[in-house]
Amino acid sequence: MKLKKSRYNILIDELPRGEKLIYNSFNGSFCKMNKEAQAKYHNVQKKEEFNIDECDDSDIIMMLEQGFLIEEDIDELALLKVRRYDAKFDNNVLSLTIAPTLNCNMDCPYCIEDKKDLVINDITKNNILKFVKERIDYLKHLSITWYGGEPLLQKKTIKELSNKLIKLCGEKEVTYSADIITNGVLLDKETAMTLKNDCKVNMAQITIDGLKETHNKRRHLKNNGDSFEIIINNIDKIKDFLSINIRVNIDKNNVIEGKNLIDFFINKKGWKDKNINFYFAPVHDISEVCTSHASTCYTFQEFAEINKELLLIQYKMLPVGSFNINIPKPVSLPCGAVRKNNYLIDPRGDLFKCWNQIGMRQYSVGNVNDKVRFNNEHNSWLLSEYGDKCIKCKNLPICQGGCPYNKRLNNGDSVCQHTMVNYKEIIKEFYYEMTKGNVRIG
Repeated sequence: MKLKKSRYNILIDELPRGEKLIYNSFNGSFCKMNKEAQAKYHNVQKKEEFNIDECDDSDIIMMLEQGFLIEEDIDELALLKVRRYDAKFDNNVLSLTIAPTLNCNMDCPYCIEDKKDLVINDITKNNILKFVKERIDYLKHLSITWYGGEPLLQKKTIKELSNKLIKLCGEKEVTYSADIITNGVLLDKETAMTLKNDCKVNMAQITIDGLKETHNKRRHLKNNGDSFEIIINNIDKIKDFLSINIRVNIDKNNVIEGKNLIDFFINKKGWKDKNINFYFAPVHDISEVCTSHASTCYTFQEFAEINKELLLIQYKMLPVGSFNINIPKPVSLPCGAVRKNNYLIDPRGDLFKCWNQIGMRQYSVGNVNDKVRFNNEHNSWLLSEYGDKCIKCKNLPICQGGCPYNKRLNNGDSVCQHTMVNYKEIIKEFYYEMTKGNVRIG
């Protein structure tokens, strides 16, 4: 067979002794290539035939196994499209995000949701079960995310629906998993144990936007109470048995506190356990509700540099060898919105494809009390494809064209997420620290 270089090989850096750091986005592979290996890599296409069964060259074998070299007749872009299609119409997994209420006990100024005092009723609960039952015979796995509003305002509903869904999956030998997105105020130890033991919730995402004063201004309770201390105390009490993912929303009003918040998490609270993860995310003006805050938002390019600096600060504060670098991995889809078997359900039972549209009836794709509708809104998600510039991009396997919602806002042109802007610089920086034993590449 003849070999060729993968179109998704990316040069990360050239080292002082002529070695090169190479990343392959199609397989998520990363290697350091010495001069001898580079020569083989560059000359491989000059060979007429290559018999892999008789090859004893460890460099060539490694490059083939890791995808840096591929067979000449392989079309990687076509394979990406097939991978995307298979994932988009896979019936084995049903993913439901359920919002039992759109009401919230907080009143965050940058919230994208048009808060409505809606609470799920018994009819809609029963029809959610019916919705799952109609699909259960095709499923291997059911994934539930509890969302809102603040979902823990409806603890009874979460437990009731969870128990019935878990029982149904058990009867049909379908695996089940769940997580919750909550502001953390109502996530006390008793509630967390109920979620873990009775509802099979394994992870909670909680948002903390700064130290006490800043957080309480940005994420204040409707009664103006102190949410910061409540949330911190709750995390301390539940972190040993429930995984916590802390999201820090960053804009121009709180960016200065990023470093201080890392110090607080790691040094003051001692949250170095694998059970607690924290990350930074940009605030965006992505709906009519939050356009008034557009002036305080960073562009993806601006936030990419901020995120890089915060990551570097983070690993320097952690104990030597405790920081894992997650090399970007290939994905089949940009997000669940373009999957046929992925829905968000609001308290009325309305079905949506995107988190940014939940509760906005003009974007509904059906209702569990009626049926799924393959209307223009629904079809536009399922038919979403790569933009022209994405076809030529070496990052395509790890972003799949980026957020389709942002693409909509950008008149159909794909928008590169902040994670794609400077991941090469981040990998390079962390590689040098890895050679010192400061970090691990995972």
